[in-house]
Amino acid sequence: MTRGRAALAGGLAAFAALTALSIAVRSGRTWQMDRRARRWMRRHQSAPATAAFSAITWAGVPPVHLPGALLAATWVHRRRGFGPAMPLALSSVAAFVAHHAIKSVFHSRRRPGAAVFGRHQPAFPSGHTTGATAVSLMIGYVLLREQLGAPRAVVPAAAGVPLMVGVSRSYLDRHWAADVLAGWLLGGGIAALCVAIYESGKQGRAEFTPGWKATGTAATAGGHGRSTPTRDETARR
Repeated sequence: MTRGRAALAGGLAAFAALTALSIAVRSGRTWQMDRRARRWMRRHQSAPATAAFSAITWAGVPPVHLPGALLAATWVHRRRGFGPAMPLALSSVAAFVAHHAIKSVFHSRRRPGAAVFGRHQPAFPSGHTTGATAVSLMIGYVLLREQLGAPRAVVPAAAGVPLMVGVSRSYLDRHWAADVLAGWLLGGGIAALCVAIYESGKQGRAEFTPGWKATGTAATAGGHGRSTPTRDETARR
């Protein structure tokens, strides 16, 4: 199985799991898990951890992950061209659109700390977690595939940012545990589909480039033969 097909299969699996979780949320089967997770988080809160998570959680807001994806895409474009860069920008836009679309269906599910923080927007799924997951995983994948970053630095960052942003949403009492899990699934599924698009483009470029070079070389050689004749050829003419 090619990388592109594997990524497509992974994305579909993530969306299938998200669908199952969505059904469980609508039927109320996640409330016990949500309440237990919230109680655990609240028992383990501290001022230093709250301050740290309050800073980390900003990595998931659109004014941060969208410019971040665009900057990464610009950097990759300058080094590898448009093909590898386009899926990076797409991951951020898709995450923003997809999580808002799902929230329009789950508009009655409110955040756990809505009364305290005055935030009454729909809770499912976590938009911060969705954006951070889609963008971080996609940036990490492209950097590794294009050999633009060291794995020992890229892998922990690509996995750690979504993990910490997701935990921060639950720790700060802004989302239920199921909302965060849905954000990971949705963001991971979007990243997987963007990887499939990237791999499809990479395969197309690999198939096109050798033929183009060969054709270009032959045309150039033929062109040189016609445009720069030798002295003997000129005399015969």
